[in-house]
Amino acid sequence: TFAKHRMSLSATGSMRLNARLGDYSSYSYGAGAELRYWFTGRPIWSSSLAPGAMAGPYVGGRLDLMHTRVKDEVDNRTIGGAVTIAESLAFGYRFVWRDRIEMTPSLEISVRTETDTSDRLGAWTRVTLGFGWTLGYMF
Repeated sequence: TFAKHRMSLSATGSMRLNARLGDYSSYSYGAGAELRYWFTGRPIWSSSLAPGAMAGPYVGGRLDLMHTRVKDEVDNRTIGGAVTIAESLAFGYRFVWRDRIEMTPSLEISVRTETDTSDRLGAWTRVTLGFGWTLGYMF
């Protein structure tokens, strides 16, 4: 099992509607998955969490796929689209209070490639740095 090996897996989905009130509109949808390895499986301030808990320092690998379409609202036609692929490596630390409240800052480096779905433009690849912060309830 994942917990036995101090690993966790998460999957995400997204949908975004952009610029819906102007001459142009767009929408994006995508999916992603992240695998994390928890080095210690324990936070520094909690002793009652079971060994292998999703807490403490971790490293994670993530893959995201996003599709975007742009529409000319005046002429009522699609004018283009893009597919974005992002591979990321993240380092973070999950703090846990009272065995349920979590706070997780993280740093991430990603390689993102955007490709024109009509093949009119060449692919564009760039490296990005990110900072994440979550606050939540563990159950």
